[in-house]
Amino acid sequence: MDGLNGSVVSEFVLLGLSGSWETKVTLTLTFFLLYLGIILGNLFIVFLVIANSHLHSPMYFLLANLSFNDVGLSSTTVPRMISDLLKEHRAISFQSCMIQTCFIHAMGGTELVLLITMAFDRYVAICGSKPVLMTTAMDGLNGSVVSEFVLLGLSGSWETKVFLTLTLSLLYLRIILGNLFIVFLVIVDSHLHTPMYFLLANLSFNDIGVSSTAVPRMISDLLKEHRVISFQSCMIQTCFIHALGGKEMLLFITMAFDRYAAI
Repeated sequence: MDGLNGSVVSEFVLLGLSGSWETKVTLTLTFFLLYLGIILGNLFIVFLVIANSHLHSPMYFLLANLSFNDVGLSSTTVPRMISDLLKEHRAISFQSCMIQTCFIHAMGGTELVLLITMAFDRYVAICGSKPVLMTTAMDGLNGSVVSEFVLLGLSGSWETKVFLTLTLSLLYLRIILGNLFIVFLVIVDSHLHTPMYFLLANLSFNDIGVSSTAVPRMISDLLKEHRVISFQSCMIQTCFIHALGGKEMLLFITMAFDRYAAI
């Protein structure tokens, strides 16, 4: 106690997931193997990009940085969590917890920047070459206007097209029904009328919007011979995806802050 009405947080006591020794050992081995797979997989990608001269391009350079960042992000909390699973006294100091939080936010921000850069790199590559071709209407002698995009598709095989259509339709249906079930459950169950579940329901509803912006059109285009999308429709899709993606990011930040305040 610091004075009569003040207190200072010195450490957090982690209660763990289970009191059973067998469960602790199982969880420790499971998390250790998953962590080992993440580290080895990402280091292999970094090594492959460095060793193979054919992969010395901006896209693979960004991919290697993303993998390296993922190693750091995973190593911030997972090793400590694995070691704490078998301990009796599981405590972390306030300073260590804040350092972990800072590293997670910094590396999460770096990952976000890398993913945005990779998306822009792919956008430039696609709009400049295949698999999307731009049909243009000449406007004057030295200018051209993009009127539509011709989508070449993933395969010319009819069997592959049908297989992809069915697979993507089932995945899309699962996303829609799963998210609608979460929204319905949060509305119906009065025990879930809390800020955390309210944000979760909004996140699910937002996910339906993100999925429905481009996926139905993509599925319908798989079986068409003439796959064309106008420039205006493409720009509207892009605006919706960016807007809903920004909203999703805001919801994640709010949910993280809500958990931080609760913990």
